[in-house]
Amino acid sequence: MAGVGIMEWADKQADCVRDALRRHATGTAFKLDDSHKSEVSIRVRHLGGFPSDQALEYLPLTAGHLKTTMSNDPLIMMYGLSQNHRQTGAGRATCSRSKES
Repeated sequence: MAGVGIMEWADKQADCVRDALRRHATGTAFKLDDSHKSEVSIRVRHLGGFPSDQALEYLPLTAGHLKTTMSNDPLIMMYGLSQNHRQTGAGRATCSRSKES
């Protein structure tokens, strides 16, 4: 993905990914609270074909959401979605922990 900026990349992602990125970017120290974790999970499951009992609103990441932090806390970076057809058929968020340089 060399040469692609985060906003250009994010704009090409599914609505639930763009919403999750916004939640991470606006969270304290880029962390999700339990409410946001639940909302991300509902949206990823919906992408995988599971119905939702609620109307889902997707608010995408925008350049205004990006900010810097002085925190040394580990960040969770979403780097992809995959389909797990063999087990559940559900979309699955794939994340990793990394330290900001």
